[in-house]
Amino acid sequence: MIISIRHLQKEDVTAVHEMMGQQSVIEGTMRLPYAPIEYAQNRLEQTEDAVRLVAVTEDEIVVGFLELLTFLKYPRHNHCAEINFVMVHEDWQNHGIGRQLMNTVIELAEQWMQISRLSLIVWADNHRAIHLYEEMGFEIEGTMVDYAFRNGRLINAHMMGRIKTNQASDTGNQNQAFQFNTAW
Repeated sequence: MIISIRHLQKEDVTAVHEMMGQQSVIEGTMRLPYAPIEYAQNRLEQTEDAVRLVAVTEDEIVVGFLELLTFLKYPRHNHCAEINFVMVHEDWQNHGIGRQLMNTVIELAEQWMQISRLSLIVWADNHRAIHLYEEMGFEIEGTMVDYAFRNGRLINAHMMGRIKTNQASDTGNQNQAFQFNTAW
C-alpha cells in the first residue's frame, strides 16, 4: 500500500476529527473525549502560522495527521517551530506512517522554511513515540512534572528538541569571528 503525504484539505476534516476521537489519540494528547466536530473544524481552519499535513492511502483515505506550528512573524523566534500534533489511525499504526509524516515535516521545515529548531512535547510514558523521536534526532531537553491529567491522575511530559546540526556549526563559526582580544 502506497501512502502519500499532502496538505490538509477541507474535505479531510471529518476524517481527522474521527481520528482525534480514537482512544489512543485522546490518551496521547490533550484532547477530551466527545469533542464536537465544530471543534475540529475551527481548529483546522487554514492559518498562516500552521502547516497541517495528512497521510492518505491510494484511495484518498486519511490515515494520519501532523500539525506544525511556526513563528514566522516573530523575527527573534522564526527559526523555531513546534510539532504540535502527530496521530495515526489505530487501524494503520505500525506501518511507518508516523515516521513518514515526521520525515516529511522535518524536510519541509529544515530545507524549505529555514527552521533550524523543532520541538515537541510527549508524555513521559509514551516510550514508542519517544524512541521514534530520538531516532529522528530529537533529544529530551527536560521533564515537566504533573503536566497533564489523564485517566484520573497527573502525568509527566518530556520536552524534546531537534537542532539542525549544520546550522548550529555555522553559528558556532560565526561567533568565533566576533571574539575580542582583551589582553592589552
